[in-house]
Amino acid sequence: MGYVKWMDNNPKWLKVVLAIFLGFFWGIYRIVKSAVEGNMLGVILGIVLLFVGVLVMWVDIVTLILMDKILWF
Repeated sequence: MGYVKWMDNNPKWLKVVLAIFLGFFWGIYRIVKSAVEGNMLGVILGIVLLFVGVLVMWVDIVTLILMDKILWF
């Protein structure tokens, strides 16, 4: 839970930098957030995105810039 709060409270520029250079941080964020909410489908999709995340990383960057959050269910 602390990890999710830390990621949510980061400034926008740091979120974008993490998405550009270290996209797996957002994959871990998705898994932890889904686990805390009890969303098993979210956990499974988060794990899958860790492996194919490079293909959808641009979506995270765009949504972070425009909405200051990642796109997630």
